Amino acid sequence: MMRHIRFFALIAVGLYFVNTCGSSKVDSFVNSEYAMAEGSGIREVEFDTARYDYTREIVEGAHTVLYFYSDSCYGCRLLHSQLPRFLAVRPDVAVRKFNLGTRWSGDQAYNTYGLRIGKTPFIHIYDPEGNLIAADVGQKTEGFDFLYKWMNAELKKVWEREHAS
Repeated sequence: MMRHIRFFALIAVGLYFVNTCGSSKVDSFVNSEYAMAEGSGIREVEFDTARYDYTREIVEGAHTVLYFYSDSCYGCRLLHSQLPRFLAVRPDVAVRKFNLGTRWSGDQAYNTYGLRIGKTPFIHIYDPEGNLIAADVGQKTEGFDFLYKWMNAELKKVWEREHAS
């Protein structure tokens, strides 16, 4: 129950910031030009059976979102439903999904410990040159907050274009 309350509080705070404060970092992404990037789209990555260097999933020439999730996480399921709409607007974004809830092993523990995953959804975002621009660490949600603001700003821009009279 507390997880749901925290998630909805996070959504409310995100909506507040997107609609009132904005973010120059997010605004620069929304107002930038973009084209289809090779390797863009959503792809599921299996990584739980071996020690894994997740940075090899970064797509050169695309904004890359490394998205660690669990099927039991309500926020993750909500994000799953929103990502395809976002990617339809932003063909220069590659999302690599890592399921944390399939099979637990020592290697998966090593992988999640190395990333300092403290909650789901857990997000890392890289620019087209492979530089980390936002990341969740432990319980902190900088990567998730950035992705949420970015998605909302892009979808809001599309909605305003479609409803402009």
